Amino acid sequence: MAKNKLKWHLLFCLIILNSSILFQSYLFAEESPYNLSRAYQFVEQMLKEQKKVFEAGTPLENRINSKLTSNDETVFYYISETKIYKKKLISFKYKIDDLKVEEGKSSDKILIKAYITREFDFGYEALNPIFGDHIELEVDKTELTKNTLNVRSTNQIDLSKAKIKHNDAKSKTDLNTYLKRAESSKKLSVTINSNNGSTVSNRACTNNCWNRIKAKNYAYYWAAGHGRNPKYGGFKYNCTNFVSQSLHEGGIAFQSNWYNKVVNGKRQYTYTFVNAYSLDRHLWNKKIANDGRNKGKVQHADVYFYDPHNSVGLKYPDGHADHAAIVTGFLSGGRVLVSYNSNDRRNVSYTFYRDVEGGAMWRYHIK
Repeated sequence: MAKNKLKWHLLFCLIILNSSILFQSYLFAEESPYNLSRAYQFVEQMLKEQKKVFEAGTPLENRINSKLTSNDETVFYYISETKIYKKKLISFKYKIDDLKVEEGKSSDKILIKAYITREFDFGYEALNPIFGDHIELEVDKTELTKNTLNVRSTNQIDLSKAKIKHNDAKSKTDLNTYLKRAESSKKLSVTINSNNGSTVSNRACTNNCWNRIKAKNYAYYWAAGHGRNPKYGGFKYNCTNFVSQSLHEGGIAFQSNWYNKVVNGKRQYTYTFVNAYSLDRHLWNKKIANDGRNKGKVQHADVYFYDPHNSVGLKYPDGHADHAAIVTGFLSGGRVLVSYNSNDRRNVSYTFYRDVEGGAMWRYHIK
């Protein structure tokens, strides 16, 4: 009896030992040859440098380390808030997500990819603008190769040789052009409906089920920093999908030509749900919006459309919407704030996209 117990005990120990060896072998095989902690430090150090120059009021100083440029949308917004609207930056916060490392095009380079969110506190509290962007930072492979770390301090981050290879926030518009448009936009006036009540009747949703506050809160959460809601999936150009799902979450029912859902494990959606021009026409034709562009007072969850270029990409508006955003807040003095995807922006001025891209814009009031 004792021998049997000993035999089973030895067999159990052997199984555990073999399992441990196999597991360690798996980890070794899956382990990245590059130091991800150090990759994180590179992105973090860049954002620390950005925090330093923004809070000092000099966003275009020390560009070699901050990697900020004069056509970065965060620089645009900071300068217009401080110079045009005379606001003072209280603090700058950042967050790093989805960090990964890939081989660069050159054999001696590595790409550090990440999704970063940057929040500016101008004293708006819950209405602070947030910018969510994908970035790619190219560094020398030796900076992340593990067998070189024994001769290199992990705290010694040299950003001077690192290069930004991709930045969602980089605009083709120059700073002076943006500021001229922003100055002009300041003169615009809109009338805000002080009654932003939660429940309003809607022809597409009977029994008073349209809840604009619910739609606004949904958009506020999913605009930036939380990825894409798996319930609706994500697209390369996700602005209209984002606005449509916000309207749906606010109570507007799916229709035969407007939906995005998973059926039998496969995603099915209509062009109307994910395309700005088609959504524009849908809101008009189905009388979901009031009759006419820019009619009525602005309320939460109203939808703005933007038309920066024509069908062949030239910088001339042609009346066909190319981008969509949803109203998520208001500031004193009548400033309307919107949120949108691609790029991910939360609570930026309703004119910001137009100020950056040019062209035309209009609003539909959701009834």
